[in-house]
Amino acid sequence: MQSGSIVKNIQFNTNRSTLTFDNEHCYLNHSELRALEFFLTKPNQVINKEELKSYIWGRSLVTDSSLTKTIAKLRGHISYLTAENDIVVTIPRIGYKLVLDRINILLVTDANNTIATTNNIKYLYTYIERYKFILASVVLLLFSVLNFYTAFPSIPKGYINEAYQLKKYTHKRRIYSFITKKETQIDNLLLKKLISIPCNCTYFIEKRADTFLISFFDSNTHKGNSLIMPENELQQAITKIKKEFPPDE
Repeated sequence: MQSGSIVKNIQFNTNRSTLTFDNEHCYLNHSELRALEFFLTKPNQVINKEELKSYIWGRSLVTDSSLTKTIAKLRGHISYLTAENDIVVTIPRIGYKLVLDRINILLVTDANNTIATTNNIKYLYTYIERYKFILASVVLLLFSVLNFYTAFPSIPKGYINEAYQLKKYTHKRRIYSFITKKETQIDNLLLKKLISIPCNCTYFIEKRADTFLISFFDSNTHKGNSLIMPENELQQAITKIKKEFPPDE
């Protein structure tokens, strides 16, 4: 830090998911909040991409581009508030580093936060409007889990929502089940790649705009996970699912 330079203090309220500086506020979504929380545990240190993804999304399979977008938005919030760039630095092929030489990020609570209580409704409305796609994705993810548990052969009299259909395919003596909306046609190339994965998997596939949700569950190993990603990243999703299973003998 250069002598005489002014350090800007940003207030970080994890309860309200806000960053505050000079009476300006930015609202963080869940992934941005989790990323900043983790950065603050290792300030001025390089953090590996996989460490970050694990902390933010847990065991969910997430592409590097999702992390890139999260970091870009977090970087944009800090830049908007302080006019300081390069606070979150990209370390090529490794990860990221939060540089705290020109700013401080101070954890605050509701008791000493400058945001008035009367702004709660406005904050909630703004948050929903800005992140309604993410909220919809979470609901869709929960719905896919419900469909899985009601469709598994181990559960008697399993059912699928009437708006969805179940189709089964066999390949190399394995059985693959696909749950989709009734009007959905699975692309043949995507279908071939999914049934090439060595498992007895049930897949839930749903497309919203240009985004795909793919969930899978293997009845033999009881492995399962869900991915949400842009349509143009489906190959990355297939690669990640394949890594969950040993290669075909």
